[in-house]
This record gives sequence, structure tokens and C-alpha cells, in this order.
Amino acid sequence: MFKSAVRMGMQADAALEVANLLSSLNSVLTPLSSPSTFVTFACVSADHESQLSYTLAGHLPILHFQSSTNTVEERSVSNLPLGIIPDAHFSAGKLHCEPGDVLALITDGLTETTNKLDEELGLEPFKDILQQNAQSPLDIILGAMRERALTYGKQLDDQSVLLIRRT
Repeated sequence: MFKSAVRMGMQADAALEVANLLSSLNSVLTPLSSPSTFVTFACVSADHESQLSYTLAGHLPILHFQSSTNTVEERSVSNLPLGIIPDAHFSAGKLHCEPGDVLALITDGLTETTNKLDEELGLEPFKDILQQNAQSPLDIILGAMRERALTYGKQLDDQSVLLIRRT
């Protein structure tokens, strides 16, 4: 239902800023949810040819492989998850995306994979995989990320990955 609401909001006003979209969604979601129910969210939208807007609500940072420097940067804005505070304010960030750059949006089900000692995998292994495999086809990058989580330990939550490459 939440995905449908996002699509409807963006369809109704294509020029709607992603932070304003979150505020609208939050104001509808908060009175409908119980105190222990919330939604984490990540969104990337194109502003110009190489300029992107993004926002996160209680979500892990976006991993941004920059082909010009062969580095992976964490892109983040500090927002609460949706459905917690009725009048929450949401902010958005901008990033410059050049040809060859890759964005990875991953859920915490991957980073919170635990080993036999109950230690979480964390974000760093996924940054390393992205950096080492950024020139590979996206399905190879995805496979390497999934394999890393599977070999580390027990899956406790959903494990979703969205990869975007600027061509």
C-alpha cells in the first residue's frame, strides 16, 4: 500500500520535491499506524542530467561509487522513519552522478546479518564489494552482495538491493 501511495503522489505532481512527498505520506500514515509500526524509505529522483535528489527515512545511507575517483561514498540525510511523529520534517540531499557511477540502496537485513558470535556484518563489506565490482554487470554486483551475506551468517530480516548505474 505504501509503494502505491508513493507512486500516486509522484504521478499527481511530478515536480514534487522528495522531502515534501515524505511529509505528505507521513501525515497520512501516522494516524493509521500503531506506535510500534513505522516505514523506512529511500528515494532517488533525477533533477537534471547528472544531478539527483535523494531522501532517506530511517534507511541506511545510499552507497555511491564514483568512477572518477574509484571510491565509495555514503550519501545520507538524517530523517526519522515514517509514521512515528505526525508533524515530522524531512530533508533531502543532492548528489552528482557521472557516467560509470553506481548507486546501491540496500536494506538493513543485509547489514544486520549475524554470525555465530552474534556479530553483525555491517556496511563496510558492501562498500568493498561495490568498489571492487563497480565495472561488472549489476547482476554480478548483486550476486556478490547476496553471497557475502549468506556466507557470513543467519538472515534475520528481508534483504533487498537496488542498484543504479549511470550510463
